Amino acid sequence: MPDAAAGVEVATCGGCAWRVAGGVLAKSGACEADCTGTLELWYKGIAAIGDGALAGLPLVTYLDLSSNELRALPAAAFAGLPRLEGLYLNNNNIAAIGDGALAGLP
Repeated sequence: MPDAAAGVEVATCGGCAWRVAGGVLAKSGACEADCTGTLELWYKGIAAIGDGALAGLPLVTYLDLSSNELRALPAAAFAGLPRLEGLYLNNNNIAAIGDGALAGLP
């Protein structure tokens, strides 16, 4: 029987896997050179972005977090995405954006 605390796997890309547990997005594995293009995390029940959940993704160009339950964007949430060209956050309930959450985006 799966461990409920480990959450539900919602996406994989290269050597990484993303899980949502208690509404918090978390990443495991290393995928710096393997995860390219679009990372689709829409309609996954994400209420918060955990520390490091989007770190180390230098080749991701599009990130879709639309239609989730996000209420805030933490500081430096997208710092690990230096080539990001498209960020989709529509259909969330974002009420707070942390200092520097969008800093460094092209």
